[in-house]
Amino acid sequence: MDAWSITASFLRAVGRSLAAAGAIWVYIPVPDEPARERILLTPPPGHPERLRPDVPLSAVERHLARSLSHPEDTA
Repeated sequence: MDAWSITASFLRAVGRSLAAAGAIWVYIPVPDEPARERILLTPPPGHPERLRPDVPLSAVERHLARSLSHPEDTA
């Protein structure tokens, strides 16, 4: 074995050891309250997609809206 492969294997072992030691000492606290799911009724401000209430839905869009709101009817 040459000096480079011995040094490389030693540094790999040191790196793995430091990662394992760091994993032991990292503390991630549990949140006090459970995360609530955010429900968006409209796209966020600045989003390129806008809802247009003045334009009626196409036949495909009506079918998709119906299948999303009542999935048991379309199965």
